[in-house]
Order: sequence, then structure tokens, then C-alpha cells
Amino acid sequence: MDAQWRIAFGAFTSTLDPHTQAGFGGHAAANLLHYETVFARGFDGLARNGGSFDFEFVDANEKLLLTQNPGWIYHDGSPVTLEEVQFNIERTGGRWAGDPNFVGRAGNLVGIGDITMVDGTSGKLDMDPPSPGIPNILVRLLLTPQAHVEELGAERLANNPIGHGPFKFIDWTQDQVINSTRFDEYRNGRDFEHQQRLPWVKDLESRLFPEEQARLAALENDEINIATQIIPDLAETYADDPDFVVWYHSAQRGLHIQIPKHLIEDPVNGGPNPWRDLRVRIAANLAVDQDVLIHNIMTGRENRTYTLAVGQAGHDGSEGPISDLDWGYDPDRARALLAEAGYPDGFDFEIRYPQGLYTNVDSFIQAVAGMLTEVGIRTRVEIQEISQYFSDLREDATDVLFLFPQAAGLDPLVSITENARRDAVFAHRIEELSDPDIFNEIEDYFDAAAAEFDTDKRNDLLNKGARRHYEQASWIYLFELVQPQVARSHLEWRQFQAKPSFIEFWNVRARHV
Repeated sequence: MDAQWRIAFGAFTSTLDPHTQAGFGGHAAANLLHYETVFARGFDGLARNGGSFDFEFVDANEKLLLTQNPGWIYHDGSPVTLEEVQFNIERTGGRWAGDPNFVGRAGNLVGIGDITMVDGTSGKLDMDPPSPGIPNILVRLLLTPQAHVEELGAERLANNPIGHGPFKFIDWTQDQVINSTRFDEYRNGRDFEHQQRLPWVKDLESRLFPEEQARLAALENDEINIATQIIPDLAETYADDPDFVVWYHSAQRGLHIQIPKHLIEDPVNGGPNPWRDLRVRIAANLAVDQDVLIHNIMTGRENRTYTLAVGQAGHDGSEGPISDLDWGYDPDRARALLAEAGYPDGFDFEIRYPQGLYTNVDSFIQAVAGMLTEVGIRTRVEIQEISQYFSDLREDATDVLFLFPQAAGLDPLVSITENARRDAVFAHRIEELSDPDIFNEIEDYFDAAAAEFDTDKRNDLLNKGARRHYEQASWIYLFELVQPQVARSHLEWRQFQAKPSFIEFWNVRARHV
């Protein structure tokens, strides 16, 4: 109960500010454990009552009533209130008057308006438009006290986080180590029915080891207790060793390659952009052998990526599962489609991906590039530093193919908003459509789904929109990431969430406990 565990990560965030994109993504896992969201989350990752606040749709579903639960405090002892939620909405959305130049991550808070107080502990949230998905967007809002932000300013806040999560920040040395300790005043006990909960471990020391071999060497030398994000072949070598345990978990992150179909001209070769032609996009999907990626390079446990992940509402519907539309692997047909589209000799292009963020990313991206090149889409690979990668995406400054995951969690409205809409924050924003009728039809389905409170009707609308998105070969579809983690055998992770984005450190315990 009072132990310290040391964890080796392959990537670290450059900032500890949770309102920035760099401080929020999967590379920020060692920092995110300091924070809690507005609501509790169930096994499916969706919003539940019982956390800092409860929620209820009121006024004919036009408003979301938020009610504060007593006793929640930040790590500095200050209370977590609805006024604090309003501040965090404003700052995360980049519209806080106290720092008008702060960018934030507004793309993660689509549809979130302002709170009008009803009394001292409850208030009504404006939704634009009203949507059943709003509570699941709010679980992506990480709270930090306004007074702390005002005292430090953005630059100092990036190195001095305060949240109200299960672990409390102590200190860090950038690109080396983050030290955290259990927050014993955390309100959710170990018997709480949802997540997160009071941790079993007392202290965490998170260290940066960019190379897998270095993480494993530190694990074998007993310098660390958990080595995260280990490539499958290396992880498998520890499976039968009694001194170690391998944890595999689906991270609900459908990896895919975003296609720059928004461009009129080809940024690499000049002339018309080949990716605006459906035949070229289909050819790219036919060129990629997902079975080879899953079974030869990854763990063999991965699902294929679709517009909506396996298990998400809308994956199945009245028109059938999206997986029925699987493109399959057919390089000969891919070459024929390229020739039909006017590229009998193929063309050159580039694919970009972030350094060290996804397990085995170097291997599977090189494999994808080789498969595309084999059919005539000669693909050059470029690796980019994580912070710059996200900055370019946020600024819509990436004009090439780029790797990205679906938003973690099972709410389809969140992943569609962030990855599949024409104005999605993590997609090539499309101003001029190559085929307006079909793309407008897709948007109409997604708009209708976002506003539909009837579950069956919403799922059917999602299914129809997602099927058409897939039929348009809108992405190059890969697989849902499964992450192997190797730990010392005295540790046990009783996984709670069906598809967590990372290890639930609050739920790891020593086996004798």
C-alpha cells in the first residue's frame, strides 16, 4: 500500500498543461493520472453519474443540468465547483478572457456552451446543438483550479500542474522523470462502481526511455517495475518467464491514415491531386494487407479499423455491420484502378507519423509504405517530433498522408467529431469537396445522429453515415491498436475499462493485496 513503483515510458509530453493538445494526448499518460474529468466513467469509457458532478438532460433535452457532488477538492485543497468547470471550458476552448492568446484544444469541446447557475451547486449547460453525446465530450475536459492558472500563467503552469485526480504531482525533470504520489483525499474509494478510484500504490516514478530495449533492460535490472509500449515480438519473449507478466489491452484507437483529399493541387508533384479521385483512395486500401500487419507485425489480437470501431454504437445497424464492407487485399485491382484513374506509372507521395507514440509504429508504417509503393503509390516516410506533429495538425499545416488514431473511448459522436467530419480537428479540413453530394450526405447523417436522443434511431443514422464514409475510402484503414506492456510478476492489473487508452495505474496492485 505504501510502495513506490517505477514506470518506463517511450514518450513524454513537452508540457503538463492539460488544456493543450500536447498535454492531453496518449504521449501525456504520465501526466494525465494527475487529473480527473467532470463526470465518472463506466467500463465503456462513457459518462456516468457519481463523480465530481452528476448530469441530467432537462428542458426537453435543450439543456444539460450539472449538479455538484460534495467533498471534491483539488490537490491544493481548493474546492471543485461549477464555476471551476466554466473556467476550464473557457480556457480549454481557447476563449478565456484572462489569456486571449491561449490556443487550447477547442476541437475536443465541440458543442459545449456556457453554464448558467441555477443555485449554489447546480447549473444548466448550453449545448450547440443539443446532443446526447455532450456528457461524453465533457469527460475529455480535465479540471485545474482557476486561481492556480491566474497565479502562474501559461508558461509556469506547463511545469506545475494541479488537478483533482487519483495521483498528485510532485515534480518533474523534462524528458527524464515525473514524480507523483497518491492523493489520499481522492473521493472515489476502491469500491466505487465506476472509474477512477483511489490507487493502491503510494508513489509513482515515471521515467522516459525512448528505446524499447532500454526499457526492458531497466526492467530486467529491477530499475523499474513496468515497461510500457513494448513491440509484440519482444513482449512475447517474457510471456513464459515467471518473473514477468505481459499485459495486452485494446486501446480503442483505430489507427488509420488520413488522406489529403481537401487539396485541389498535388503538393508533391504538381497537377491535380490524385487523392480526390475515389479510385485512387480505393486502390490505396486494396494495396494494404491488414492481415500481414495484424498477424506478422502486431500481436494478432487487433481488430481492423473501420469508420466506427468494433463495439461502438453504429458499427452495426439496419444496413448491416460496417465490417461487411471490408476492402480486402487485392494489389492487382489496385494497380488497375490507378491506371484507370490516369496513373498507370503511379505517383510519388509522403506519409508522416509521430515519433514513439504508437507501439511498433516504425515497423508497421514502413510496411504500409512498402505495400503502397508496390502498387505504384511510391511512398516516402517522414517521422516527426510529437509536439510539432500535433501543432501542425491543429494548425491544418499537414498536406500529406498522416497517421492518426480514432479518439479513444466508445462514444462514436466523439470519434466522428474529431476524426471523420469535414472540419474535424484531426483530419484534413475540407473546404472544397471532390464529390459534394456524397460528402454532404455523410455530414447530414452525422448531424442528424448528433441531435438524435432516441438510441436506436441514433445508431442507425451513425451506421448509415459511417458506411458511406467507408465506401468513399475516406481513410486508409489499418487496425485497432493493442498495446503490450511488460511488468514484474508481483504486479497485477485488474483491467476495468473495456478498452482503456493506457494502463489504469490507479487499478494496479501487488498480488498479495
